[in-house]
Amino acid sequence: MTRDEFLPYAGGLWLLDTEYATPPGDPVVPVCLTAKEVFSGRVVRMFFEEGGRHENPFLPYEDKVFVAFAAHAEWSCFLSLGWSLPVNIVDLHTEFRNEISGRTPPNGYRVFDTSLVGAMDYFHLNHIDAGEKRELQLRISRGYPFTSEEREGILNYCLSDVVCLEKLLHAMAYTIELPYALFRGVHSRAVAHMERNGIPVDREGYERMVRNREQLKARLIRDYEAQHGQSPYMRDRRGDFHFSHRRFESYLGDLGLLKVWRKTPHARLKTDQDYWDEMGRRFLAVRPLAKLVLSIGDLRQFGLMIGSDDRARYPVMPFHSDTGRNQPKAKRFLFLQSSWMRSFVKPAPGRAICYTDWSAAEFLIAGVLSGDKEMLKVYASGDPYLSAAVSMGFAPQGATKETHGTERSVFKIWLLSAQYGATAGSLVRALPAELAAKVPDPLYSAKDFLGQHNKVFMRYWDWAEGHVELFIYDRNYVAQTCFGWRCHHDRRKKPWQVRTKMLNFPMQSTCAEILRWACVYAVEDGIEVMAPVHDALLVGGTVNGIEEVAARTKAAMDKASTMVLGLAMRTDAKIVRYPERFRDPRGAGTWDRIMGLVEEIEGAEVACE
Repeated sequence: MTRDEFLPYAGGLWLLDTEYATPPGDPVVPVCLTAKEVFSGRVVRMFFEEGGRHENPFLPYEDKVFVAFAAHAEWSCFLSLGWSLPVNIVDLHTEFRNEISGRTPPNGYRVFDTSLVGAMDYFHLNHIDAGEKRELQLRISRGYPFTSEEREGILNYCLSDVVCLEKLLHAMAYTIELPYALFRGVHSRAVAHMERNGIPVDREGYERMVRNREQLKARLIRDYEAQHGQSPYMRDRRGDFHFSHRRFESYLGDLGLLKVWRKTPHARLKTDQDYWDEMGRRFLAVRPLAKLVLSIGDLRQFGLMIGSDDRARYPVMPFHSDTGRNQPKAKRFLFLQSSWMRSFVKPAPGRAICYTDWSAAEFLIAGVLSGDKEMLKVYASGDPYLSAAVSMGFAPQGATKETHGTERSVFKIWLLSAQYGATAGSLVRALPAELAAKVPDPLYSAKDFLGQHNKVFMRYWDWAEGHVELFIYDRNYVAQTCFGWRCHHDRRKKPWQVRTKMLNFPMQSTCAEILRWACVYAVEDGIEVMAPVHDALLVGGTVNGIEEVAARTKAAMDKASTMVLGLAMRTDAKIVRYPERFRDPRGAGTWDRIMGLVEEIEGAEVACE
């Protein structure tokens, strides 16, 4: 990135930072803004009076480029001020993440520090003391009123971040490809809108659940023990339940599963959520306990920040993964929690929501990127799972869901895993026990499936393995998407980990690019986008207008996938109107059971009064 690249922008190159208070669950409250134009040295300092009207000093936008760090935070302030958002944006937080994506963190660190201080340290630049920065941020977050001395100190602090931005911009100039950076900067506008919109939730139901959480845990454990015997949970002196590894070890010994149950690097039995889910699918005897443990874990996830308008707001955390995907925190984002908890999503009176997702997106992306005609043919059939079963010889021509439902269910689980390098054993473990019971010799079937997958989709595997080899053997090679999102080498990774990562990166990162553009197009069309969900969008509208919103959302998603892939991916839409709530079929039974227990607990409390 050079000075000449900014010549078309006669209005200048503006470095910008804002400070704001953060009421729990509500939109941000702007406190101040500072900015500096790089070439002229002009400085803008604004302290916002509470509830006042403030003129935007940067209009018009078209001839200016704005540089910020985590720019969506600045645009959240602009939206709270009633200002429109800039057009040309370079987000140094995003560009720093692109610079370190996939790289090996410094010695002694598990991950990179991606804060402004961390970025400054990475480039060996001086900056404000991190402790002093936290102290000032804490004071600002408490909000109004501010003394005159505090105002001056906050403005100076805000301007010090602008000074850091200028240093960082100079240090990063050689790493930034301006056209791609401007493309990514546009997405920060959409993120600001999504974070401001939030997700409508059933506040009353959520608060009832939180209020009765401990009684719920006790009831779930008591019901399990009444039906299955002793559980691994024990009460401590305060009466709270905790998981006993000693009891769990005894439980596995009684089942004869102690030797097959994997352990952590610290030699403790694995108890993370994904492993419980896997073992519950593999072993029928473990399933009741797995359900109990996962339900108890769900009750720890209650951390939504619900605003005064009954919207749960969350940080989108864009570009936080190596593939460029969003990584919001599960406690704050319902769509990363268990499927039954999605039923807390409920539109307000007169409102409706629409959940639109792409169908078999990553399978199609693999076909397009690799040029595999058989993959594209399978996708074009309308049912890629059954069509693949036919192509690979597991089902005859003319097979339907009704005649070959088992094969279709197996392929729905196996098809995507295979293209990411799954082994036969891992494919078998991915099957629910009741489905695995319907498959003759599951391990043999999985091996046969992988062999057929390599033959039928030979073009894909030639492309994928070539991509992996290039990344492994050429240490200077950097994988990247069509819009310049990169993935570098991590020296800590073993060859098999590198292979898995490079099989995964092209599809995941391309899907992330498509989702970003779908968010941009939808927001620019005036659609109320509430959340991006992996390969889907949650949007809102009025009860009477939601059908039109759904059609416009589909058009935005079609436009995004066509721009990146050259063709539109199929979409499925689910509309929920007030007074209905969102219900995921996978968790509907659990939701009904949990809410039934809450009713019983509250009913018993009323009877005792």
